[in-house]
Amino acid sequence: MTPFHDYAYYLTVAEKNLKQLEDKCLHKNFSEADQHVTDIMRALSGVLRWIEDVQQESKAKTKGEQAHLAAVASLPCSVCQAPPPSQCHHIKQQRHYTVVALCPDCHANWHGTKTLWKIRKVDELDALNETIRMLNELA
Repeated sequence: MTPFHDYAYYLTVAEKNLKQLEDKCLHKNFSEADQHVTDIMRALSGVLRWIEDVQQESKAKTKGEQAHLAAVASLPCSVCQAPPPSQCHHIKQQRHYTVVALCPDCHANWHGTKTLWKIRKVDELDALNETIRMLNELA
């Protein structure tokens, strides 16, 4: 699926939930409206991730940055230790040396509700520390 289709999908989901939210509010069914607000936020988070991905791809990476990203992707998840390959979560966009190795679930959860992270009492700096520790073990 192309990035454009991901973007269109998330906007469609947000639009559908917005219409349902409007309907629930008109009928004063606020308990069900909460779930639609959550779904809208998740969909918009997906749109933001898509925008970040497009921006990320637009910046040329040096050979050193590419090698670092490949090394991080070869690590297990820094949060739940799921086996590689991992996704590279950028703590700050366009800073390729401050990336965290995350499995798809932990990465999606970071951009969503962060529930898994809260349960494990881990933040981005803890995960970065674990990523660096694992990289040092490889060296």
